[in-house]
Amino acid sequence: MGTRKPEDTRTIAVAAHGGAGKTSLVEAMLYDAGAIGRLGKIEEGNTVSDFDLEEQKRQISINTSVITFDYKGKNLFVLDTPGYADFVGELRSGMRVADSVVILVSGVDGVEVQTEKAYDFASDFSIPVIFFINKLDRDNADYDKTLKEIQQVLTDKALPLFLPIGQESNFKGVVNVLSGKAYVYKGGGSKEFEESTPPADLEDKLAAAKEALIERIVEVDDDLMMRYLDGEELKEEELTAALKKAVFQRVVMPVLPGSAIANVGVFQLLDVISD
Repeated sequence: MGTRKPEDTRTIAVAAHGGAGKTSLVEAMLYDAGAIGRLGKIEEGNTVSDFDLEEQKRQISINTSVITFDYKGKNLFVLDTPGYADFVGELRSGMRVADSVVILVSGVDGVEVQTEKAYDFASDFSIPVIFFINKLDRDNADYDKTLKEIQQVLTDKALPLFLPIGQESNFKGVVNVLSGKAYVYKGGGSKEFEESTPPADLEDKLAAAKEALIERIVEVDDDLMMRYLDGEELKEEELTAALKKAVFQRVVMPVLPGSAIANVGVFQLLDVISD
């Protein structure tokens, strides 16, 4: 095993209200990164991060567990923090040592009490935030409603970096707002997805989301800002570089759609974390 380089190491807390799907998301991350051979299920008590017998019995996380794995040359330390109010000290201490946080929000239940706590702790420690709207494959899941709630209740810095393709049982992929690339999944929890063009019915939505994101990104780079205001078409790689800066400075908090259990959108989340 070679020496670990600090610049190739990421320490990410995963935080949410209880039941939003944190442990399932960590499980899907491990599976997609090739660290485990199959997806465990909370109901079966065989997920990697809920290894405590009490956690398996209650089907909730009680302690913060640290999971480490490699993804695309980066060494990831993922802190799966508890989502229930009784264990809020564990959540806070987990976030204190993290470089960034992925806040999961259920696409069915929206922003809940512990979602707000997690966001407040991220603000206390001034760490970058990524929002992952989970469970979009479920009945009554609503991406737009959940996004609006995040923006109104938590922060208007939350801006879509990906949009979902389909909803509820038709949810099958995600589209990158900046690149316009669509990723359509095979389904059934499979790791397989293919790159394609976005569905025509998403065109207007994508254009609006892209404009909103670029407007916020250019705030961190005066040169880009001037060129953008002059009506110049900015290159994708310039925008991506500025986006990284904007995320670090907490000017933008990217929002990604997905489903941990169906394993849709998790690869894209891993890419955002490792990049």
